[in-house]
Amino acid sequence: MPFDIVGFYESQACTALTKVAAVTDDVYRTAATDDLYVKKRAPFLGGILAGNVTGGGASTMKYTEIRQPSLKVPYRTYKNAGLHSTIPERGLVNLFSCPVPLYPEEKLNVLVQNATNEVDMVVLWLVSGACKRAMQEAVAPTHMITGYCDQTLTAGSWTNCTMTWDQDLPKGRYAIVGMDGGSYVSGGGNYPYTIARLKLLDSTWRPGVIFNELWQDKTGLESCEINGFDCFRKWPLMSEISFAHDQMPNMECLSGHARTDHIVNLLLQKIA
Repeated sequence: MPFDIVGFYESQACTALTKVAAVTDDVYRTAATDDLYVKKRAPFLGGILAGNVTGGGASTMKYTEIRQPSLKVPYRTYKNAGLHSTIPERGLVNLFSCPVPLYPEEKLNVLVQNATNEVDMVVLWLVSGACKRAMQEAVAPTHMITGYCDQTLTAGSWTNCTMTWDQDLPKGRYAIVGMDGGSYVSGGGNYPYTIARLKLLDSTWRPGVIFNELWQDKTGLESCEINGFDCFRKWPLMSEISFAHDQMPNMECLSGHARTDHIVNLLLQKIA
């Protein structure tokens, strides 16, 4: 069940239900500002993270809707992450075990309603199928690597992060079965969350996770361990989400703030 992460981001006074602009993507087709086209390979909605990313410590987001022309009953959630970067999971809807069917090659729109003018960021996990706990339990990790990047993010866009890894891997091919990490912002506090997705050199899949806040000396991580049973951090074995030892992955990040330092941990299983 390989999957992709896509994003929607816009500053607007949407006191009525209003479309949010699709973030330009190098894998997914976007058009007419607000439209993102669903791919045949990932025709299910596996997760939603919604929230406001403006400052001030308060959020006025009321609800989020997912619409397609053929989707007769729009999917709606009232959960939102507010502005709390240390606990973005409060706005997370986990549908991995029973994903919502979408319509491939049709446009998809995200709509939100706020009480006042806000910067909205909504992230979707588009999956190829359901993920069951037994699939996660079946993995047998063989390696773990840590990557670092010092790259200032551009708010509201996918920013490329070229990673420096802490070790070389023995010759072979490695499936990624877990991912976790964080981004640093000077001063800490109530800043918007960050989304990170992998860029595999020989694949167009863009899997990823929620990044939480780095603190202390830019190494303290306020998030769950990747060893926990969470589809958003510990993954089943997916041969499509893999790389060769000499083609180490890079990363893209989407945030509402110009965060700087980024650390990612990858749990790997050698498959060849």
